[in-house]
Amino acid sequence: MKHPESLTRRVSFWVRHLAGKKGMALAHLADHAGIGRTTMWRLLDVNDKGASDPRLSTVNALAEALEIAPQQLIEPTPDEVDAEVEDAKVGTAR
Repeated sequence: MKHPESLTRRVSFWVRHLAGKKGMALAHLADHAGIGRTTMWRLLDVNDKGASDPRLSTVNALAEALEIAPQQLIEPTPDEVDAEVEDAKVGTAR
């Protein structure tokens, strides 16, 4: 089972990545999604001890503003996929 913070890290990664691809400022994304900027900054600052998993309504609002399916925001990040591939290689090398 993944560490509980992985959900927050995934959403944070994909929000930054997808907003950047669309040329959308994060403050504008928060406004467009109808979420508070403070909520956005807490979500994006995954190293902050006060960070918590986003609410489903927040994920849905961000996905709608980014014009994607909500599940895309919780997909594994490229780093996680690379780590799983490396783990699989090590496992098969034994």
